[in-house]
Order: sequence, then C-alpha cells, then structure tokens
Amino acid sequence: TDEGAAMPFALDDLDADGDELEDGLTLSIKGPASVAITKIADGSITLEDVASATLTDFKGSVTLTGDVASFTSNSLVNLTVSAGAGIETIDVTGIADPDAADADDANYYGPAIDLDTLGDLETVTIAGKASSVDVTSNGNTTAVTISADVAGAINIDGNSDLETVTLTGAKATGLTVNDNSDLTSLTVDLRSEER
Repeated sequence: TDEGAAMPFALDDLDADGDELEDGLTLSIKGPASVAITKIADGSITLEDVASATLTDFKGSVTLTGDVASFTSNSLVNLTVSAGAGIETIDVTGIADPDAADADDANYYGPAIDLDTLGDLETVTIAGKASSVDVTSNGNTTAVTISADVAGAINIDGNSDLETVTLTGAKATGLTVNDNSDLTSLTVDLRSEER
C-alpha cells in the first residue's frame, strides 16, 4: 500500500468449504498506517513500515522489519525483530505453540523474545509465557514490564535510558538487571522456576 494508507483487512484463513487452512497463510504487509488482523489463526506474517499492528488470536510466526512503531499480540508464538527495526512499543502475551508436541520443540514454553539493539524501542510489556526474554542495548527504552512465566532467564542489560523495570507476578529461572545507568525504579516480585 502507499505509506500511511488505510488497509481494511477482511482476509481470513478458511478454504472454500469453510475449513481452516492447515498451514495458515503467508503474508507480507508493507506500508499501511495500521493493520489489525483478527481472522487469521496461523501461518507467517511479515510487517514492514506499519505504524501500528495488532494481531488477535494469531498463533503463527511474526517478523517485524522497517518502521513498525507499535506492535500488539495477545497470542504470540514466534517473534523475529530484524536488526534496525523501528519498533517503539511492544505489548505481547506469549503462548505455547499449539503445534508443539513436547518440550523438545523450541516454542513449547512460548516464544523467545529477543529485543536487542533496537534504537527506537521505548516501552516493553510481556505477559503470558516465554521461553526467554532478552532486552539488551536499547538506547531509548524507558520502561520494561514483565509478568510472564518465563521458562528460561530474563536479561535486561545495557539500556542507557531505562528508568523503570517492573517484574510482578513473573516466573523465571534467572534474572539479570545490569548496566542500566538511568534506572530509578526496580520492582522484583519474581518467583524462581525450575524446568
């Protein structure tokens, strides 16, 4: 679409008989001011240069690239954020991949959330489940809120403008909060979780 255009989205992932497509849809969306997807359950979605993106009940792979300023998902299974992506706000609820049969699958405990060296990232909110959380070397991040059940460790390191970290109701096998030079408020109500 033209950059900043509206994108009415009526597409779903059902075949002509009304049955859900086994592998979902593969979509690449570039340019609109906003995208709200509510009728696609699985597949892969790449978002580029989308000011605001909201995925509801989508349980596939998501890639953010270019200037995706705001990203929200209530059922995140897999997330890739490209280096240099212009993400400013991320608010996600991770879930275990419904296609993961057992603990040998990488997404069995939820997505690995890696938010590293993203120069525009300001606020991070993570709930639900995650296999790990890494928020590292983001020069504009000011607030991180995590309430997720994290199967691995939470690492919040080297975010020079970070002021507030709130870990209330979260679980993790380990926690590192290090070298965040502007940190003024740290709330840790975190339960240790052995896996």
